[in-house]
Amino acid sequence: MRREQSNRVHCPQPGASFTDNDSDIGAKSTDSLCIIALLRDADRRRHLVLGATELASAGEATVRFAADWTELRELAQRGAALAVVNPYVDGATSVTECQEFLRLFEAIPVVAFCPARIAFTRDLIALIRDGMQDVIPNDVTANPRALHDRLEEAICSHLAVRVQRALPTSVTQHVRSALTHIVQMARNPGIGVESVARSHGWSVSTFRRRLAEAGLLPPGQLIQWARLLNASLLLQDRGRTLESVARQLGYGDASGLSHAMRRRTGLSARVVLERGGVEVLLPLCVRQPCGDDCAG
Repeated sequence: MRREQSNRVHCPQPGASFTDNDSDIGAKSTDSLCIIALLRDADRRRHLVLGATELASAGEATVRFAADWTELRELAQRGAALAVVNPYVDGATSVTECQEFLRLFEAIPVVAFCPARIAFTRDLIALIRDGMQDVIPNDVTANPRALHDRLEEAICSHLAVRVQRALPTSVTQHVRSALTHIVQMARNPGIGVESVARSHGWSVSTFRRRLAEAGLLPPGQLIQWARLLNASLLLQDRGRTLESVARQLGYGDASGLSHAMRRRTGLSARVVLERGGVEVLLPLCVRQPCGDDCAG
């Protein structure tokens, strides 16, 4: 399904899914995103349809459209990387619908696809403050590669926000900033304690001391936990396999990721996901260090 010269949209059937091939979710060893979107009136949601189906046509995503809120909730139970909403309905921003999306999809990021002219309106800025991860104008949604990168950034930012909420209120803003850096950069295999400390104007010893004063794990341990947090969030997306996530995070292969997860948690990656994924790991990575965790 591609954009036509007339810029009309071929309306997908409610409940339809669009993929780069006919594989089931979770069967592909790729980094394609699984996206959930609500589609009740395709003509009024043209920007959402175009953006989502362009991603699918380019092989960057699996897109599943729901016909109504009941079907949307069913799709949510199947797992996804993120949820997409078009806030522009009948010539106005549907704040109520966006807020309902945020309530339904607390565990994954919610982004909006919309016309560029409303991307920075007061209502949408307020929704970002309420938890919407990003508002993406149609000049970006028309470019599949740029849109894929923007959505990946939204996933990282969403995880960083969840980590921030789990921290004790006594943690200083400077330390919080460093933790956000670690979480967002954990997918880069080259991330290290020295680079994070330097980017925040600290020596490694000062960095360790600041974390200890905040009652947090040493930086090397936090980097390892941040990688596992990213793995848990990515694996909620059934379009990704353990193998593809392991490679993306620098573990080499699925066994490397499985070993790291079991070493830190005593559980397999599958059990971690079944018990809540990120929510299982968050209390462990922000706890007071003790025993072997004092290394790093």
